[in-house]
Amino acid sequence: MIDCLPTVHEHELADIDFDTSDICDFTAETNGRGVILYVDNRAKELLGFFPEDMVAHEVREFEAPEEHALRRKNRALLGDRQVAFRSKKFVMLRKDGQRVSFDVYSTPFYDQSGEFMGYRNMLWFHDAS
Repeated sequence: MIDCLPTVHEHELADIDFDTSDICDFTAETNGRGVILYVDNRAKELLGFFPEDMVAHEVREFEAPEEHALRRKNRALLGDRQVAFRSKKFVMLRKDGQRVSFDVYSTPFYDQSGEFMGYRNMLWFHDAS
């Protein structure tokens, strides 16, 4: 799967809206090793962290401890395959220690030459109860 917008010019994007605020609760990008490359500003509201506090850190630093084993198992199952996947209940910890549950859709993305860069993640908050 190649990135949907590999090489385009600004005028070609006139009818495309990159604001995801009405699509999901927040977005993030991670590299193939789970290091956060980008988090949008809505992470502050949902998790209590500013984006710059999360970028360059591993996702596991922000997830609930029981997620670690599950994510290791999932990574082993996925191997080196670069496929879109869904995590139906991904539990993260807010800065204040409160547990927050998300539904996550992850899609691989690539650079201009077609090299795998990581995953674009769309997260939806859902009630953990």
